[in-house]
Amino acid sequence: MRFTQSSCLLEHQSVQTWKRLFTCSECGMGFTLSSYLLIHYGERPFTCSECGMRFTQSSCLLEHQSVQTWKRLFTCSECGKGFTLSSYLLIHEVHTGERPFTCSECGMRFTQSSSLLIHQ
Repeated sequence: MRFTQSSCLLEHQSVQTWKRLFTCSECGMGFTLSSYLLIHYGERPFTCSECGMRFTQSSCLLEHQSVQTWKRLFTCSECGKGFTLSSYLLIHEVHTGERPFTCSECGMRFTQSSSLLIHQ
């Protein structure tokens, strides 16, 4: 490659060297971060203790775990399923089989008012 300024050439050369800090032993491809090399190898050493999902980086696992905790803020007392919003829990709680919303045209019954509105 050619550069108009020597500083650009030096920056390019340092990046090229930096790219090779973590090299794949099989194909020789270089990476700037060890986590990128793990992704290249397909390794996922970080495992969620709650669901078993695996991650290449500890930061991704931590983000996943925070979302898992957040999901359980609103929990169904019948089945234990967790939801991020109370409105989602209300929509879910239909274990009784009750269908309180009835179409005035055809008599079809629904568990949620939104389903009735869509039907109408």
